[in-house]
Amino acid sequence: MQRSLFTLMILGGLVAFSPIAEAQRPEGGGGRGRGPGGFRGGPPGGGQAGGGQFSMIGLVGNEQVQKEIGLEGESLEAVKKVVSDLREQGRGQFSNFGNLREMSQEDRDKAMAEIRKQRDETNAKAAQEIEKHLSKEQKTRLEQIALQQQGIRALDDDKVVVKLELSEEQQLKIVELLESQRAAQQELMESLRGGGREGGREGFAEAREKIEALRKESDEKLMAVLTDSQKTKFAEMKGKPFELERSRMRRGDRPQGDRGGRGANRGEGRGEGRGEGRGERSRQRPQSE
Repeated sequence: MQRSLFTLMILGGLVAFSPIAEAQRPEGGGGRGRGPGGFRGGPPGGGQAGGGQFSMIGLVGNEQVQKEIGLEGESLEAVKKVVSDLREQGRGQFSNFGNLREMSQEDRDKAMAEIRKQRDETNAKAAQEIEKHLSKEQKTRLEQIALQQQGIRALDDDKVVVKLELSEEQQLKIVELLESQRAAQQELMESLRGGGREGGREGFAEAREKIEALRKESDEKLMAVLTDSQKTKFAEMKGKPFELERSRMRRGDRPQGDRGGRGANRGEGRGEGRGEGRGERSRQRPQSE
């Protein structure tokens, strides 16, 4: 029996928002986020949202979003418990393998493979449980909000690709544009780190401006890949505009457990799956005929 789109979306979000994925993500890094089919981490390209914040599990655990979708009473408490239990299990799974940085590469690879297996099993159960407590309307609205938070980069998500009926040529162009932007941002950040802290706040402010300029240029190029009908469909998929108060997210209006293991394995690579730079499974480029 085919899984619903919503279940697949929640699965992706749970993967990235677990303490395991957070621990794997290099601090400050952007990356790919599996769109509504898996909103793993925030939007790709420079960590616009701070990895994991706008995953489906992050959204459903956010008080502002809960109010927007009308999640309350027993359903709200049930979802909170699922989120809380998931994170406790995630922390336990990760701690079972000690400090990954002290392992050999071979042992670390084996440990991470086992962590991913356990995490996927746990997330699958949690996704099904969360879905039980949301109405059809709530699921739809949550999907719309998730799409809004991901923005144009959701075009690299498998489910969006299907809904918009993107051609292989369009998919390849989107992947190339996203990779080009990430490379440019990485080069910019490397040059900033290479220059030490001489630039101070001014240096970082300048870097942020350049990153924002790169992002804006990339967004325009990505939208240009779509036909007029696809642009209209994409806008409809996002529903009524919703302004998420990111300052509250930064202050800690996130489910517990997101900050905990972050430095445990910093620098080992993107998470599994936005990694995920989308918890981070990268979708392969379309094959040419």
